[in-house]
Amino acid sequence: RGSASEMDCCQCVKPRYKRLVDNIYPRNPQEGLVSSNMSKLQYYALQSSPNKLDRIGEYLQSLIETDLRHNRDYRVYISMDALDNLLSACHSRTLNLFATSFLSIIQLLLECNKVNLQARATKSFIQFCNIQEESPTHHFRRYEFFINLFCSLSFTAPGDKKPVLQRISGLQGLQGIVRKTVDEDVARFQLLTEQNLNSMVPALLMNIERENDEEDAEQIIELQNSEKTKFLSCDETPASLAESCLRDLLQKTSGGHNLEKMLTPMLAYLDQNEWNNLHFSTKCINLIFTSINPDYTFAAITFLLDHISKLQTSPEVKIEIVTQLKDAVNIAKPTNIGTLIYQVFDKILGYLKQSITQQIIINQREGRKSGSGMATVVSAGTRIASAHRTGDLYSLDDESDQNEQKYQSALLEVMGSILLNVEDVQKLVIFSFLFKKITSMAGGGPPRDDDDSCSMGSEVKSDKRMQTIILKSIKRVAQEYNTMNYCDTFKPSLNEHLQMWSINEDETVRLLMQQILHRLIDRHGNAPHLKRIDLFSNLEEFTLLTGHPPKSDLNFMKSSGQMFLQVVYETCFQSNNTEENYHALFTTLCLLCIEVGQEEALVDILKLLFGLQELVNGDTHELSPENVECVNCLVLCVFNFIGKLHIFTFPNLDRYVTRVVYQMGKNGCPVLPYLVPKLKISPPRDMGSEASGQNKCLFSQSQVEQALGFTSEKKKITQFVPNRDLIPTRKMSTMTEALRRPSGAIEDINLEFDQSDSGSRGGSQDSLSSSAHQEVTPATLKSILNNTNLHAQEEEKIRKEMIDKYKNQTLRQIANEMARKNEEMTNARREIWERIENSPAKVTNTYGVPPELLARSLKCEPENTLEMTFPPGYLY
Repeated sequence: RGSASEMDCCQCVKPRYKRLVDNIYPRNPQEGLVSSNMSKLQYYALQSSPNKLDRIGEYLQSLIETDLRHNRDYRVYISMDALDNLLSACHSRTLNLFATSFLSIIQLLLECNKVNLQARATKSFIQFCNIQEESPTHHFRRYEFFINLFCSLSFTAPGDKKPVLQRISGLQGLQGIVRKTVDEDVARFQLLTEQNLNSMVPALLMNIERENDEEDAEQIIELQNSEKTKFLSCDETPASLAESCLRDLLQKTSGGHNLEKMLTPMLAYLDQNEWNNLHFSTKCINLIFTSINPDYTFAAITFLLDHISKLQTSPEVKIEIVTQLKDAVNIAKPTNIGTLIYQVFDKILGYLKQSITQQIIINQREGRKSGSGMATVVSAGTRIASAHRTGDLYSLDDESDQNEQKYQSALLEVMGSILLNVEDVQKLVIFSFLFKKITSMAGGGPPRDDDDSCSMGSEVKSDKRMQTIILKSIKRVAQEYNTMNYCDTFKPSLNEHLQMWSINEDETVRLLMQQILHRLIDRHGNAPHLKRIDLFSNLEEFTLLTGHPPKSDLNFMKSSGQMFLQVVYETCFQSNNTEENYHALFTTLCLLCIEVGQEEALVDILKLLFGLQELVNGDTHELSPENVECVNCLVLCVFNFIGKLHIFTFPNLDRYVTRVVYQMGKNGCPVLPYLVPKLKISPPRDMGSEASGQNKCLFSQSQVEQALGFTSEKKKITQFVPNRDLIPTRKMSTMTEALRRPSGAIEDINLEFDQSDSGSRGGSQDSLSSSAHQEVTPATLKSILNNTNLHAQEEEKIRKEMIDKYKNQTLRQIANEMARKNEEMTNARREIWERIENSPAKVTNTYGVPPELLARSLKCEPENTLEMTFPPGYLY
């Protein structure tokens, strides 16, 4: 630079801002920045001539470039101190003038190969990032360049021993960029690009993975005791800095698209390492779910499940990932439940079905190789079904089968974890959704020949197994549900599925449904005391929590409570029932007696018991002797439970039940083996009078009515009549029935009139009434029950035709078709009315038309024909 005299001569020629900058450097480098001259520079730059701030920055940049070329590092430190003072003193409106030259200086120092200068530049850059600007000009700033620089500083390739101080500098620089830009829309858009994230995320994950590296720990201890740390704080480790920066990125990520861009490089990094470090992968997944907005939890779950399904890795790794996902969901506890939760369940159910189908097909193929014929295939499927039915998920011998079972269990655990974190009201909605999904799986045709037989058979078996698995998951979540009142719990949408699946043909499904009902009915936790059919001598043996049911529950039992009783009645006469099924039915009836067993609800339960007793002791059922014995014990023990429960309200009922128990023990009536000792009781004091010819092992309806104090004709226990319309699988709506008929179905209605004029109108009505009231027997009911299944395929076909019509036809075409059908119906009705008006009085009621309707039609006058009421089949 020349001699001191030459410099003094040139001082008067330099601009003032340059002279002020030159004065901040001391003659002795050890003295550091001249604070008095620095104050003059600050006053000049910010108060006297703020428009010179950009020139001051450019001049400092030129000085630093010169000092770097001559390796005068001490002068660079002094220049950086001056920059920091100017930066902290700048107002927000003048910062933009200084930011460009400042960032150029930072770039200059970061590109040099000196670790200390890089650390010093990072310190100043962090200070700049902490300043909040009113109107930042990010479009003039090249943050991509700094991202690449800091990523290169923080990333270490395998085998590369990069100094820890350099990695800390890069990580702190990345953290500064994230905090500077994520709160501003334009800057965040520049930051969250695919290129930037693909550079940042691997660098951060690499430092997190090296959390327990011994060499890094030793270097950090050395740095904490070294003078190098005066430029940069080393209180945090590279792993903690990287984790903090990654959390900031995930927290500020908004929207599903940005979240996907964040998760893609993270999962790609884990895939590159093949998920071998389970501790590291677990930490990454937990990091994701504890950092992102809870509103996007389900979006992250869906993305991760899609990624897991595409992984070409061992089953053990998939199992471990799904298990980690379950733990992460428990940590995140999402609160905003929207439509994404249904997408998650769709994904999980799809992967479950895919796993089950693949498992069954593999077993079938192995069976074909080792054996011959369809018997080996069936045995393979039976082996899987029996293993699942017993509840032993690891009872299969093949290792691949065990892995598939573990994978399925892990998926179910994820579903259960999600359901456990939602509110009770939302659980009911999700229950209905899951029931609809497994209902859509029901059905399936018989297996075809050759290759199709393997795929079709496996699909049917996987559907059945899926139903059982999901029901077990619903049962698990139902255990966490708290029923407040039945009106809110048993919504119509849920009731339909509960009823339908409670009478399923599979005894395991029926048992699961009863257990789900137990949890929804039981509000006081009494179910554990009522696990099996038993005779209680005194209910004080265990503490039963009871309470007066709210009026809303009693009204619910009047309007919809018949659902429970109809389900119990239908289930009792399933030929493949096991003893566990009857134990579950006993628990259901006892819980109903405890919760709502008052007023009319108790009478309805007694009607059901007499109906079961009458039918099971007749000849119209197809139950085995063991099942008949179970039903009789069920009736006996429920009567006994009601007597003990209402011993103070109806003491005569308890005494009567005790007499029946004594008579059964005395006459040796067949009961369950463990109940035989309990029948051997001492004879009651008041045996009462028994009707002649009465079976002393059965309950008498008149005796029960007398014990309850029913003396008037209005208070009678009427006969229990099964109502098929309450069972969804047997219910047929009027519209469905009308759509199933062909267009000429009106002509098939046979109203036969006698052509003779003999007999009066009253006589014809008597004959009509007598023919209409046909005898209803259990055999008739059973035949109706069996015949309803014949229409299932036809109904499904009509339903698909209706859906296709409304999808493919225009509104005009549909309206014209409806008008044409309406005209045909009108003409047909007019023809029927004319036949009724012109015909004699005698009518043959062949199709079970209600006699009141036909009698009214016979009495109607010509002018009142439009006021006639017809059955639903006539209506359009």
